[in-house]
Amino acid sequence: MTSSYKKPFKTVSEQIEILSSRGMHIDDEATAAQNLQNIGYYRLSGYWYPYRREILGPSPDPKFPLLPRSSIFKPNTNFKNVIHLYEMDRKLKLLVLDGLERIEVAMRFQVGHVLGEGHAYAHCDQTRLSSAFTGVTDVEDPLEREGWLTSEHAKWLSKVRRQENDSKEEFVKHFKSNYGGALPVWVVTEILDFGGISTLYGGLKQNHRDQIAESLGFEVQARGDGTSLASWMKNLNFIRNTCAHHARLWNKNITVQGTELDEIPDLKHASVSRDRIYASLAVIAHILIRSCPEATWRQDVREFIIQSSQVAEPARMGFPDNWEAERIWDPQYRPKVDPVLSQRRKLRNKFECIQSSEVGLLISPHGSRKEANNMVRSLRSQSSLLALQLENGSQAYFPLFQFDPDQKRINPAVEYINQRLEVRKDPWGAAHWWQSPHDSLEGNTPLHSAMNGDLTKSMAQILIPESSVEKPAR
Repeated sequence: MTSSYKKPFKTVSEQIEILSSRGMHIDDEATAAQNLQNIGYYRLSGYWYPYRREILGPSPDPKFPLLPRSSIFKPNTNFKNVIHLYEMDRKLKLLVLDGLERIEVAMRFQVGHVLGEGHAYAHCDQTRLSSAFTGVTDVEDPLEREGWLTSEHAKWLSKVRRQENDSKEEFVKHFKSNYGGALPVWVVTEILDFGGISTLYGGLKQNHRDQIAESLGFEVQARGDGTSLASWMKNLNFIRNTCAHHARLWNKNITVQGTELDEIPDLKHASVSRDRIYASLAVIAHILIRSCPEATWRQDVREFIIQSSQVAEPARMGFPDNWEAERIWDPQYRPKVDPVLSQRRKLRNKFECIQSSEVGLLISPHGSRKEANNMVRSLRSQSSLLALQLENGSQAYFPLFQFDPDQKRINPAVEYINQRLEVRKDPWGAAHWWQSPHDSLEGNTPLHSAMNGDLTKSMAQILIPESSVEKPAR
């Protein structure tokens, strides 16, 4: 193997001589030698980099527009300051890992619970996951199975199987000895690492991702933004790996960035610093307010950064001016919860929904946008189509079960029931009816029957005779 690297090996004593010759003041050479032996010259070089003199003039490499640094240190550079900076970074990483551990545990439950509502092995079921994750858009088409073999889902599931087989956890041993076979999803999520749970979350169907995102404060237009949370889960996994492998975090350039945060009021101020650690810290704080409100993590981080500001400039970590005055860093801050909106969200999240533009494509795929919009408005005014709005004037969402995509129409049985329920006047009462068990359906819900293709017009007439409409109390 050939290499252009020609620098010779240096002993610790020689390393100290090099640092001294370049202008670094070393008060105690014995202590400095011990630090170099315990930490390493190369690792510490990232912490004394800011103390190196900048070379004025244009950058010689357009790919790196920042001013290059001389090997000579700035005046008054002291080795002990470098160690203080290293120790500050080490403590920061421990704080970050503490916050991420809480988020990881919360996400394990959330993902396992949401998928587990479908069935115990929903994490293996292509119909319960997004087609982008499984590589399969039509599970009935055997030709698409080949696409699944190279999908992200197949790779993730293969890794999970290895983890199941290798796990020494007592709860895994207990399950295998008592039941045998593969682990159900609520057990699988307990053996996943942060990366594994992040990948599975990203592979959920959009409504499930949105449901979890909403519970953790990632909302846009009064609906969970699962796409944004999925991107930040990738970012937090990158941060977690940085901390776990003891890499530098303090002024690290964050290459795995989350999406912009402008639509989330409490995080808008952090959107400009997504290439530094501050934005990730703000996201952790924002999530912990919902998932672990009694934790002191936000207060601990706030106090630590303020106390460390003489050692490490917060601006180098992306902290904006007056960051400590932002609400997410107030230990007493709790978002206000409207009980009516909260109940409506829970009800809406039990449906897989689409937006008005998608409805138009389903029922009028060849018409103009204006014609499709007019058709949607007409169907809503006739109570043929159920639309859910958390508040007047907010985004309308349409439960997907209502549509027959093959026939490019609303399912006639569903349309009949919607009209009987007068969904235009009372959409939330109708939504509750669709999700309530019915004796005529052997205890199943009308929604379940509609999604399974079992709901017929004659059955609908039995469920709601034309002479009367009974809605359960909400």
